[in-house]
Amino acid sequence: MDEFASIGLDAVVGSVGNGATLRLFSDIKNVKYTEGRFLPYFFPDVFCEGGDPIKEAKVNWVTARRAILRSPIQRIGYGGYLKLALKFPDFVDYIKSVCNEFRTLYDNIQGVTPYCVKKVAVLNCWGKMRAWSNHMVHHGLYYRQNYSYFGVIEALSGAPFDVSFISFDDIKENKNLLDDIDVIINVGDADTA
Repeated sequence: MDEFASIGLDAVVGSVGNGATLRLFSDIKNVKYTEGRFLPYFFPDVFCEGGDPIKEAKVNWVTARRAILRSPIQRIGYGGYLKLALKFPDFVDYIKSVCNEFRTLYDNIQGVTPYCVKKVAVLNCWGKMRAWSNHMVHHGLYYRQNYSYFGVIEALSGAPFDVSFISFDDIKENKNLLDDIDVIINVGDADTA
């Protein structure tokens, strides 16, 4: 939101469920830094006998990594009860490798504009106000009513496109808005945003 520049907000920290949830906050400008909290959180539902925190961490990292390359964040982290994570030393080793990979990405992509083959606009009634979240219910989790639409947004989060979110009102206010846009995507059931 453009208002972040005027309210003195220092940073935005968000939970990363996938590429689209990462882009929710990685695309925020006018803050000193953005931070992604990756999954799994160190809670008993995963860090228990029969739980597989390494698998969840790998799926989460690989799913969000493409979006980091398109719109970098400055910090990563994890949350929960550290005592639980310490009972899974292989998990701790894997997270160390994720942190090292993130540092390599960070060192090579900060301040660099990623290559884009086309400019894509997602058109709906919300526009920029709900960028990356127009089909999201909660944390990028499966939701039957919007799953097929959300796949489009998730694919865009890491694809080589310059993605913007525009509303119908934006077009009415600026007749030249579409001049520089190569592809317009309007996806969803009738009478939805």
